[in-house]
Amino acid sequence: MQTVLPIALIVINLVVAYPSATWLLSRSGGRNGLGLRLALTIGLSAGGLSQVMLWESLLGIPFDVALITISYFVIMLPGLLWWARQKQNYVQDKVEERDGRISRLALFIIVTVALAIFFNAVYWPFYQSDALGIYAAQASYLKTSRALIPLRYDNFSYYQAYPMLVQLNYAYVYLASGWENGYVAKVIPTLLSLACLPATFTLGTELYRRRVGWLAAVLLALTPAFARWGSSGYVDLPMALYYTLGVVFGWRLYKEKRDVDAALMGLMMGLAAWTKNAGLVSIVLMLGWLAFLLLTKQIGFKATWSAVVICGLIAAPWYIRNWVEAHLIMPDTAWTEQAGRTIGNLLVFIMKSENFGVNGWFITGGVPVALYEITIRRRAAMREILITFFSIPFFGLWWFLVSYDPRFLLLFLPILTIVGANLGVTIWNRSGSTHRRWVMLLVTCGAVVLMLLTVWNSIGFKDDILRHPLMDDAAKQAIVAAQRGG
Repeated sequence: MQTVLPIALIVINLVVAYPSATWLLSRSGGRNGLGLRLALTIGLSAGGLSQVMLWESLLGIPFDVALITISYFVIMLPGLLWWARQKQNYVQDKVEERDGRISRLALFIIVTVALAIFFNAVYWPFYQSDALGIYAAQASYLKTSRALIPLRYDNFSYYQAYPMLVQLNYAYVYLASGWENGYVAKVIPTLLSLACLPATFTLGTELYRRRVGWLAAVLLALTPAFARWGSSGYVDLPMALYYTLGVVFGWRLYKEKRDVDAALMGLMMGLAAWTKNAGLVSIVLMLGWLAFLLLTKQIGFKATWSAVVICGLIAAPWYIRNWVEAHLIMPDTAWTEQAGRTIGNLLVFIMKSENFGVNGWFITGGVPVALYEITIRRRAAMREILITFFSIPFFGLWWFLVSYDPRFLLLFLPILTIVGANLGVTIWNRSGSTHRRWVMLLVTCGAVVLMLLTVWNSIGFKDDILRHPLMDDAAKQAIVAAQRGG
């Protein structure tokens, strides 16, 4: 197995993207802690590499690992030059007093769950249905043909009109490996999925306080659906990363009025649409947010156009190509007739506890409180306006069109988790000090138990691992094939 080269390339590509992420954040307003820098680094690396491959294919250049990597390095060159010429001048994250013990516990839970998810990703080959039938299969075609899949190619029934950020990264790993190395390929979407955790922490911290950020990240990590799909190779959580980061920069644009935040918001929302068709909704919501800020004279036309133009440069080429080649923007693959427009689905976060766990209860309680702050108390609650604007319309579309599958709620779950976390912290702060130590001990024990349960559930085929931990690829393929009934 040739695995050293693709692993080395992934590491090098991440290292090369880090200066660019730090450079961009140094010009942004707000806290730029290590978590945000890593999340943006991962997002820029996967996004930049896939954009290079898209444009090379559109120009008729066959995929070649060396050429792709060199072109990617050229894109990251401004950040590297900045890194070489000056010291890091990003804004250091400020630590609130007396949150040391809480942050250590939260970090322990987050890292433990993340390691379990990552282990499952690299230990098993692809075994989820769509990961095998769509994303990995498309990557195989991309590797073999060294070009984009023609939309008239019948074998994929127009699934090839899906955005290709993840599939092109798979193909890059396949080309570097010399075979369809799903073990290493899954590293990329898994890192994108896990990066939702620091992105959620950042947004919660900037909107409210660090304790909200920590609780939001913990709640997201302990969400059963996050643990299940984080290592699957699907594109839902990777899109959620870009969408969450886009909201982070949308908030900074409102607070700091910096053009770079508008550009970063456009970049992230464009990459969201380049990851999954549902990301087009994020662009519509971004335009609404920009229009609101422009009409209320919070920003000027320059910032607005920066966001729109950069978003268009990232997302538009793919959808224009689809229209030119097949007269469609996105394939009709949503089974909208199966949508369950019911009261139960409006309460999906508590009705589907197997998917959302305790996080669902926090979200279900937090959303009405946020709406109350906006509509009844009519305070200048821009934080609640931001969160509800970027989540409630998305939820409405889910309920009306695709509520047959709760997995699609992952696309904006990090944002809703922040509302729930704020409710939890608010309740804690308003509670009396009597017996608080014992309550905290009980909560800590409960969180650790949930962490252990999440770790257990995030790893597939545990009995087989315990029997044969050092099994080879053939044995693993046989196990997952038996699970699929083939």
